[in-house]
Amino acid sequence: LCNNSDKVYASNCSFISRLNTCPFVGSKRAFFEDCHFESTDDALCGNGVYLNCDLDFYSSKPFWSTHGTGAAFLNCDFNVITQNAQYLTKVGSQVALIDCRFRNTGDSLYLAWTQYPKDDMRCYQHNVSLNGQAVLFQADRPYLTIEMENKEVLKAYRFEYEGKLIYNTYNLLRSDDDWDPCGIKEIVTAASQTDGFDYSNVPVQLSVKPAFTELQTGEKTDTLFFGINRFGNIPVEGSIDWYISPEDAQFLSLRRLRNGNCLLEGSNYSDEIRHVMVEARHSSGLRGASVVKVLPSILPAPRFTAYPELSAPDQGIIKLTYSLNLRNRADHSLVTWYRCKDAQGKEAIPVAVSRLNQPEYNYSLSAGDVGFYLQAKIEPKHIRSLPGTPVTVCSTEPITKEDILNPNLITTDFQNFPDNTQKQLLPGFWTVDAYKPADTEAYNWRANSKNAWFYGSAQGGAKGTGFLQGQKGARLLYTPVEGSYGNMEVNIVADPCKTAGQGFGSATGQYMDIYIKFDTKSLSGYGLRIVRTPKYANAVDFVLMEYNKGLSREISDAISATCYLTNCSIRLKAEAQLLKAEVSTTSPKPYNSDPNLPHEVKLEAEISSNSFGGSGIQHTGSTGGGATMLHQMDIIYH
Repeated sequence: LCNNSDKVYASNCSFISRLNTCPFVGSKRAFFEDCHFESTDDALCGNGVYLNCDLDFYSSKPFWSTHGTGAAFLNCDFNVITQNAQYLTKVGSQVALIDCRFRNTGDSLYLAWTQYPKDDMRCYQHNVSLNGQAVLFQADRPYLTIEMENKEVLKAYRFEYEGKLIYNTYNLLRSDDDWDPCGIKEIVTAASQTDGFDYSNVPVQLSVKPAFTELQTGEKTDTLFFGINRFGNIPVEGSIDWYISPEDAQFLSLRRLRNGNCLLEGSNYSDEIRHVMVEARHSSGLRGASVVKVLPSILPAPRFTAYPELSAPDQGIIKLTYSLNLRNRADHSLVTWYRCKDAQGKEAIPVAVSRLNQPEYNYSLSAGDVGFYLQAKIEPKHIRSLPGTPVTVCSTEPITKEDILNPNLITTDFQNFPDNTQKQLLPGFWTVDAYKPADTEAYNWRANSKNAWFYGSAQGGAKGTGFLQGQKGARLLYTPVEGSYGNMEVNIVADPCKTAGQGFGSATGQYMDIYIKFDTKSLSGYGLRIVRTPKYANAVDFVLMEYNKGLSREISDAISATCYLTNCSIRLKAEAQLLKAEVSTTSPKPYNSDPNLPHEVKLEAEISSNSFGGSGIQHTGSTGGGATMLHQMDIIYH
């Protein structure tokens, strides 16, 4: 509503919706007085001032994020329908709560600004309660919350004059044109004269940029810049102090520049990376922060004391051995495994990589390795060094069928899965690319040449690390070695980033297909589709699919269910002429979801026999907060 507007004033209005309401979200200034809100996620104006409002929260993140100096709630009541935890923003950003009362059916509700806060975030509160008892937001990380009691910054939001409490909406909304929707300018002016303090020019934010930076000891320095703002991102003059904890002072040097900014220089001579929080402090009580990753000084890469060797295959595994002069440091060498056409490494294709500072010393053989030579490339490295000159070692004999412990299993936890684009369809290999399926033509997006996948971490429901989509249309295809295949199954463990059961960013052709009995060349076979539809905000549909030369059709009834959540287990099985799917999760059913929706799925449909043995995943959802993290994938042939 009212995008790109200014001086929007809503009085005695009700904003009753659920998802994505965002009234006046694009306005420069928005003021809500005596208003009622009902919402789920992404529903409030991120730079609004809310006075004497009451809000009903039906899910845990009413803001996607706030903007600039954030949102301010003055004398507001919050009725929290969710259980266990209530957050305000999905993306950590500034919020101020003054004289606010939260109510919930239980006294153990955890209140926090955001679910995954970064250490640079600072939010402000004063006189906040839960069920009548004082409460601190984000209590497990109290440095993220500035309690404004007896601090000058509180006067930006409220002050007392002639025995009356005045909510300082004039200071918050006046910007540079004196907008005064509550008509309190004269009171603010009189109070300023009486108290000798300018209540119309009180800042609400101390920002520090960059919020995160990385320094290598012995290399270049970096600078932190500060800004002091009145509400509405209006800069004001002022000076600050810079602070780090005494225990961090040995790892990072600070020098205040003439303009008040801060020069950083790394002094970390330990063997560990150090994360140092640098805080800016203003006399009013405002705080800002930046997190500095201080890397130790770089040392030469370790030398080999014993050159790499590969063992003969044993129990389906080839082992790599070597020795380095690590001087008691952990080995962080980058080990990459390749399949090659000969012992000289001809036409090498990567099949396993090292991540998380864990060298891949062992390589598990699969049917796709038969007939290839295995090569390992080692780039020697420890925590204090860059990767050194690579050394390669190659097997002297090709892999044989007898070397494979379980030729009927293709398995990966994705930690060593190569994420570089690999477009070829080769027997025994994975194709890693992006593709726009025919049934998404109505939606305006296209696959591009950027890496479609990456291994890393994410927010929301995605736990730990895993394989994530880097662009819309991300696709994985496994082409089996040549042969005729019968019964098979595909098992996947995945974490959707979405936490309410909706799985994907929107109901705009966003789905994830899991292929089975699939021909990767003709794009024909069967699968399970998990798709977001307009039917539910906290559930997805599950339906079995048939594919014929890239065209898809449903072959079962769709089931709407709430189980597409963290630690989602997906089992797809083809036996003779029957396709079965089972989906479950260890996560509880989303609060306030339709009680009639199932929390597990069982589907089956008749299919025609084929000899295909391919599998894969096609994801057409958005990335980031709409992605799905893959933790495990097993392809089993029977």
